[in-house]
Amino acid sequence: MWSSTFLDELGYVPLDKVGADLLFGFISQRYERRSLVVTTNLPFARWSEVFLDPTAAAAVIDRIIHHATVLQTSGSSFRLEAAKRNQAPTADEEGETR
Repeated sequence: MWSSTFLDELGYVPLDKVGADLLFGFISQRYERRSLVVTTNLPFARWSEVFLDPTAAAAVIDRIIHHATVLQTSGSSFRLEAAKRNQAPTADEEGETR
């Protein structure tokens, strides 16, 4: 069994009720047994959108942060900035007309 699990981009893909319940069960099984790393762009206040139930969201948050170190970052997205740098200029940006 893996000693750590990474749950990347929580909330990026919408879950239906069954998916939300399965994720809740998975997180509950990991609680106090194995390490869990979660990344998300959503603040805790919006986790009820992921779990489709404010009570379930509160229970998951409680389990995750009980023994956690929460790191909050801010600033520009590295991926977005890299994509902007790598984007080829359009004809209009080069001063050409059609």
